Amino acid sequence: MFIRHQTHARETIDIVPQKCHPLAYADLVTDYKDRDKRYPIQIEASSIVSNDTAGKPKGPATVSMPIAFREPVSIFALVDGGWLPPPFVTPANFLVDRNVVASFVRIRQRVAGSDLKQGDWWFEFFREFAVLINPAPYALEGNKQRAPSFDEFRLAFEEASLEISKQLPGAKLVQYEDIHFKAAFALITDSADRLERETEFLVRTIPLVAHRVSDSRLEKVRAQILSTAKQLRLKTHSLAPLAVLSCLYEKVDGSGFLAARKLLKPGTTYTRKAAYNALSDLRAVEMFMASLGFNREPFAFCTCDRAIAAFWCGLNGHDSHWENERPSFTVSLTEDLFPRLGESARENLALELAA
Repeated sequence: MFIRHQTHARETIDIVPQKCHPLAYADLVTDYKDRDKRYPIQIEASSIVSNDTAGKPKGPATVSMPIAFREPVSIFALVDGGWLPPPFVTPANFLVDRNVVASFVRIRQRVAGSDLKQGDWWFEFFREFAVLINPAPYALEGNKQRAPSFDEFRLAFEEASLEISKQLPGAKLVQYEDIHFKAAFALITDSADRLERETEFLVRTIPLVAHRVSDSRLEKVRAQILSTAKQLRLKTHSLAPLAVLSCLYEKVDGSGFLAARKLLKPGTTYTRKAAYNALSDLRAVEMFMASLGFNREPFAFCTCDRAIAAFWCGLNGHDSHWENERPSFTVSLTEDLFPRLGESARENLALELAA
């Protein structure tokens, strides 16, 4: 692929990208409804050709350009270090979650009814490029607000593959044999006990942050959250406790994007089904982080959920690797997810969580 950019002086520049630098949390949540929003895309190019150089290529080079898209970004590709609109991901390998597959279904139905919406513009890119798609996150979540059985997981994977192939006949789909289905399903069986404990954790702690907590009660509520995590044998720096703590340390006036709150959807009562939905999103982020530690060509994680993408960017996940056949990675307590805490307070909380 190449990117063609036309300057205000009508100079045409063709860029052959090798890699696009990830965008950050602020690029995702600031003025995102503004149709004129410009994204600071930075590209490592293997060659550049402009019409004032008689077609002679130059390169390699780094190109920075603010880009405004025809439609607001509605699908987000999580990559190592941040996120990108899918057309800028190289290589074009994607894990897709349930809302991406559901969007493909809706688009097909609207096309059949001659009711294609402008918001579908972003999905058209999948038709134009050779993409590799793996619907494992879709299948692992299931559609019954509980962990799927092996047969349900396998059927969901095959149904998603069929739906994607109908909508995107040119896409290449990851193929699973029995050994691959069993290995992928082990992600569910191996974490079943932890899922049960995390579910109980959310049911107990979400009511504590359903309403914004006053400064005078922050320490008490934090102690309750961490005590509950320890009682249930959860690592206090794992994603579920971090998401609840992020709700606790929102700005006192509730301003900002509130990524964790949009992801967890807190209420004064919290059902196990609601907990499962939230944990499915957190588990998808965790699975993506673990995949970054594989010694192979990376996959981006595609979602239509801005809150999931923002939570990933706010975690600043890095140093993904595998130790003794188990994934390991590092996350940070950033101002984006913990805005009520100053830098020193975030450092103190990080030390407490890691203890």
